[in-house]
Amino acid sequence: MSEHVPLRHSNVHEAGQNGAQRLPDAGRAEGQRLEATLVLRSKTPHSERSAAVHAIGGRLPHQRQYLSAGQYVDKYGAKQEDRDQVAACVRARGMHVVESSPQLASVRISGTVRDFEEFFKVKFADYRSGDCEFRSYEGELHIPRELQGIVESVLGLDNRALARHHHFMRREAGATSVDPRHVAALYDFPSIESAAGQSIAIIENGGGFHRSDLEHYCEQHHIAAPKITVVNVDGTPNAPASKELIGRGIDQQVSDPDERASVMWTIETTLDIQLAAAFAPGAHIVVYFCDGTEHGQYHALMTALTDREHRPAVISCSWGTMESDVSRPFVDAMKPVFEAAALMGVTICVSTGDVFAQPAVAFPSSSPYVLACGGTHLGITGEFETVWNEEFEKHHMASVGGVSSLHEEPIWQRTAGIAKKTGKRGRGVPDVAGKADLAGGYSMTVGGREIAMGGTSAAAPLWAALLSVINAKTGTRAGWINPLLYRSSFREATRETTRGTNGVYHAGEGWNACTGWGSPKGQQLLAALSGGAQRAATTR
Repeated sequence: MSEHVPLRHSNVHEAGQNGAQRLPDAGRAEGQRLEATLVLRSKTPHSERSAAVHAIGGRLPHQRQYLSAGQYVDKYGAKQEDRDQVAACVRARGMHVVESSPQLASVRISGTVRDFEEFFKVKFADYRSGDCEFRSYEGELHIPRELQGIVESVLGLDNRALARHHHFMRREAGATSVDPRHVAALYDFPSIESAAGQSIAIIENGGGFHRSDLEHYCEQHHIAAPKITVVNVDGTPNAPASKELIGRGIDQQVSDPDERASVMWTIETTLDIQLAAAFAPGAHIVVYFCDGTEHGQYHALMTALTDREHRPAVISCSWGTMESDVSRPFVDAMKPVFEAAALMGVTICVSTGDVFAQPAVAFPSSSPYVLACGGTHLGITGEFETVWNEEFEKHHMASVGGVSSLHEEPIWQRTAGIAKKTGKRGRGVPDVAGKADLAGGYSMTVGGREIAMGGTSAAAPLWAALLSVINAKTGTRAGWINPLLYRSSFREATRETTRGTNGVYHAGEGWNACTGWGSPKGQQLLAALSGGAQRAATTR
């Protein structure tokens, strides 16, 4: 009998099938050290956790009993004996345990290339896709037989950084750029002096921000500078591109792919923070930096969810990876993470993407447990709102939407007519939308430059900030609101987008695959989520 058994769903979408070229074997040093994370089974069956999530989704926020991070770990985390068994197995094969975490329900290990190839019965190879070179493997992973049923996914063996930011910019702010607070007024955000006491988590895939940019932005817009905390996930720092490099990047004078990525993620991070600060004044903004790999994103989201010090109630992610490129191990590992968010009362807002005529959707916005945020073109005075579909400097951009190939249609979407409107069956994206156009882009400061920004990247922090304001008003956490948004009682909480196309689908009455249920009507959303009652949070 073999000492190893196949690990289900461990084939990382064979890189050669996704436009990547395998590079000649350069004789990878067998002594080179690697790290990976073994994601372990829960103490309770998946069906029990899913049933608890389903029950949460059927109630209004003030009717729910949310779990604290500690209570979630106690009930649904990994078993101590499972973590001990994995650690013993790893050490017996000459490798090291970096971290055995009950919070992350995982064991992080390190070893040499030779150790990992022997442990998982694979061969590593190098690949190139566009400007990116990365390490991966082909075929299924195998794990020692004694870990069968304990280890559910393995992350970190493939180190592609696939996440794509979802923003576009104009080099100069111009007369038509808008103050986010003006947009908040058009969307009828609930009035509030301060969202103090609320924490907004922002997950970033590199880059960083200059505090001087934020200080200047807040001074220019007469906004109180927010408290910002940086969390370096796995050691990834706040490392913004230099102001000189940002200036060259804005002027499209950067050709080096690493420098260009640094500029783009610095702009993304800055946009997310400045919008959150403007839309939810007084909220504490916590930025979790990761390296942009699936391994890093998993750690960043789990770190935010289990952060007992900052306890964010909303998480904003302005990035994603096309479903055809994302690996099945990552999708499988993220499902319990998103279910944990629902049970803990944390709303995860994710932008859907900006590619015109793109019939495929991105992950993680395609997960039924996250709020998928598309984009609209909003008139300066709110006189019109259409599907975001715009050409600018040879780029054709639009709100990405469609039907997931990874996730089945959730029961709460069955009345939305997704199959009839798209010709496909599955999880429909987006759920909601917000201003994304560059014609009246958001004014922002980055690298000391005043520019205008747009894209569905802007919709995720808009919704995250709005829900923070609502949480401050109600005294509870909105949490997983997707099932509620599809109820008839929530029809007045959003403004449907009835005009426009994203190049594949068309807007119309009700839900559509361009903008979902449309943009927020803040006061109405507050009333619908409150159910006529604003009361203290119910948290065990």
